[in-house]
Amino acid sequence: MAAIASWCSPAFTWATMASNGAKSEWTRLADLVRMLAQLPGDFRLRLSSIEATEVTRELIAVMAEYPERVCPHLHISMQSGSDSVLRRMRRRWGSQRLIDRCGLLQDTLDRPALTTDVIVGFPGETDEEFQQTCNVVRQIGFSKIHIFPFSARRTTPAADMPGQIPKQLKVERGRHLAEVEAQGRRAYFENLAGMRLSVLVESPDGQQADRLIGTACRYAPVRIAGHRATPGQIVQVTAGPIVARSADNTDPVIVALDEEPSFAIPVEERMVSSTPAVVTDRRE
Repeated sequence: MAAIASWCSPAFTWATMASNGAKSEWTRLADLVRMLAQLPGDFRLRLSSIEATEVTRELIAVMAEYPERVCPHLHISMQSGSDSVLRRMRRRWGSQRLIDRCGLLQDTLDRPALTTDVIVGFPGETDEEFQQTCNVVRQIGFSKIHIFPFSARRTTPAADMPGQIPKQLKVERGRHLAEVEAQGRRAYFENLAGMRLSVLVESPDGQQADRLIGTACRYAPVRIAGHRATPGQIVQVTAGPIVARSADNTDPVIVALDEEPSFAIPVEERMVSSTPAVVTDRRE
């Protein structure tokens, strides 16, 4: 498994491999994040796509030590909230470990954002196992979930497993989980009301000409006044009410209360990922 951070201007990549080398040669994710957070310049780090086993006390301590540099947000790969499904997936964690690590993060940081990805319809998944996943999602309080219906790939063990789930049932489970996700997202956004948020300005708001859209350090979309701020800046705003950006009310956005956001500075957001590929999701 590799921990990689990548950005442009100049191109720079950190990578550590923890598979064959001696333990003394490893660079742990927490150490990597600390090294990056101590670099000079105006930027912020966001941790992306890590496993529950990588959410250590050391990593959480680094996040708490550098709150202005490391976004209070983790995208933790859950994939299922059912221990029996996780065993069939051959994952290295169980649901309680994920719950405990997320709870530790929530106890240590102030209202951190937690996002995840879930596979619905893995071979053999029963209604009870799917419900276990929904229960874990509610218990942790994820603000966003990437939902994927299981898709069999040739030559993989899962493709030949018994109990392949019908497509329609996977669609229904995905729709139900999306409803659970929407409830959790709105609850989390509401809990941010009145909080000062650091927002990376990204683009004009397509619905209001005098407004801009950005992403908060807590991975929430925020609508801000566009009088002075420009894309590529980080601004400090106060979280206000939630409004819908879509007709079905599934795409909420936080409205900043400030008519003039403060502390606007040029910034770049650098991503740190534990996936074995260079991260290219950098905002200019």
